[in-house]
Amino acid sequence: MDRLWVVKGKVVFIAILSFIAISAIVFYISWRAEERQWRLTQAAHDGDLIGVKRLFAAGAKLDATPGNQNVFGEPALLEAASQGHDKIVLFFLDHGANINVRDNCKNTAVNCAVIGGHFSTLQLLLSRGANFNLWGEGYPLWNAENRNDMKMIDLLKAHGAKEQVTPQK
Repeated sequence: MDRLWVVKGKVVFIAILSFIAISAIVFYISWRAEERQWRLTQAAHDGDLIGVKRLFAAGAKLDATPGNQNVFGEPALLEAASQGHDKIVLFFLDHGANINVRDNCKNTAVNCAVIGGHFSTLQLLLSRGANFNLWGEGYPLWNAENRNDMKMIDLLKAHGAKEQVTPQK
C-alpha cells in the first residue's frame, strides 16, 4: 500500500512539473511575440528595412490588432509612414498589411504621412488606394492645410478629398 502512494505521489509531482514547464514555455513564446512586434515598430520607425524583413520572417505581424502593436497602439505601417520610409511602407503593403489600419488616436498612414510632411509617402499610399477621408488627429486635407503644404493639398484634392466639418466614425 505504501508503494502505491509513492508511485501516485511521483506521478502527481511529475504532472505538476510538466504543467509549470508548459506554462513557462507558453509565457516565453508570447513574450517573444510581443517583443518581435515592438522591434518591428522600432525598425519601421528607424528605417531599418533589413530589420523589418528579418522580423517579418521571424513571425512579426504587419497589421495592428490588440496584440500586434506596440505599447502606444502604433502599428508599424504608421511608424514607417510618419517617418517617410517609403521602401518599408511598400514592403508592408506588398506583404498584405492593411493600408487603412488605425492607431489608438484613429490616425491612418495617410494622416501620418501628411502630419510628417512626407509627400512621396502620401503619393505611394494614395496610389495604393488608401482612404484619405478618415478622421484621426484631423482629416488629412485639414492637416495639409494647417501645414500650408500646397503640394499635399493639391494631391489630396486631385484624389477627391473634400473639406470635412464633422468627423466620420
